Amino acid sequence: MNDFSYSRQLYWPQDMFNSKYFRYILCVVAVIFGLSFEGKAQKLAVTADALHWAALSPDLGLELVISRHNSFSVSASTCPFNISEKFTYNHLTVSPEYKYWFAMPFFGHYAGADILYTSYKVRNDNNERSGNLVAACANYGYSLILGKRWNF
Repeated sequence: MNDFSYSRQLYWPQDMFNSKYFRYILCVVAVIFGLSFEGKAQKLAVTADALHWAALSPDLGLELVISRHNSFSVSASTCPFNISEKFTYNHLTVSPEYKYWFAMPFFGHYAGADILYTSYKVRNDNNERSGNLVAACANYGYSLILGKRWNF
């Protein structure tokens, strides 16, 4: 008789990468970014969300202009930090997004749609919840130019 114990401490990234949803989203992103890629500042933007960073969930994104009024972006965030011994919150999030800009890309009003995939693990004293989350969202926003290379 074999005694076999299996323990997973940080299982959430491994489960996420093995998910069929993550593979599908990754393939779509690779195809879209692979179709046309130019290294121009007017065509490509690197994004970061200050509120995510303040909440100890650093994120980074890449946005690519695909036509006169359209752009596609992908952002990822994670929270690998343990808040305390009694409370732990870990997640890994990937979010591709399509935006239609009413004026020109990276300036003014836009409407968009995005898909969110998250693999999470939340643990307090006695309880632990973990799993995967897939969501779709429609959004509207405004981008304000602050300087030559900065917008808000």
